[in-house]
Amino acid sequence: MPFSVPISPSGQFGYRLLAITRDDEHDIQSVNDFARDDVTVTHSEPASNSGNQAPSALFDQFFDVTAGEDYEREFSGGHDQTARGIAAGDYDAGPICSTCVDDLVGSTEDINYDDFKVVWASNPFPPGPLVHRYNLHPDIVEGIKEATIGTDWTGTDYAEATGEAEYIPLDYKRVFNDILIIQRYNGVEYESGNL
Repeated sequence: MPFSVPISPSGQFGYRLLAITRDDEHDIQSVNDFARDDVTVTHSEPASNSGNQAPSALFDQFFDVTAGEDYEREFSGGHDQTARGIAAGDYDAGPICSTCVDDLVGSTEDINYDDFKVVWASNPFPPGPLVHRYNLHPDIVEGIKEATIGTDWTGTDYAEATGEAEYIPLDYKRVFNDILIIQRYNGVEYESGNL
């Protein structure tokens, strides 16, 4: 059972799915505008969660805009190519993960945050949570939680390597809601024998 997630020193965890366009694209104000015939939308690649699977499910769920039906979905080949293509005008809009934008802006001088406008952002997608088996004795569960959530990781090799200095409790039903929507949309089924 998921019970905790790591957070960065700034208090953030995970990443967000962003729907972006160019900063000077005034006719695109929402994912609803992706459904117009004159808007070219790119996803990164078919297997990518934040570049295709998540936006396909969440755009449909929250905006009733279906990739491949309401707009023709092109594939750029990756998150960097999506951002670069939007900045260059090859595409009008597309989904990208927030950490991918951060990585691209941090690694190049010709792309910056001001080149883009975010027209929608998802709730944060959690990083891999800490979990415990559902049928452990409550004393063991409390010990596991105390050893992780109750530990200050600041200044440790772990914190330096991961950028995560603290674990916080999580309400997995709320935090993983969008993940469950995506899994349902993509027809993922779980069997207890595989968990």
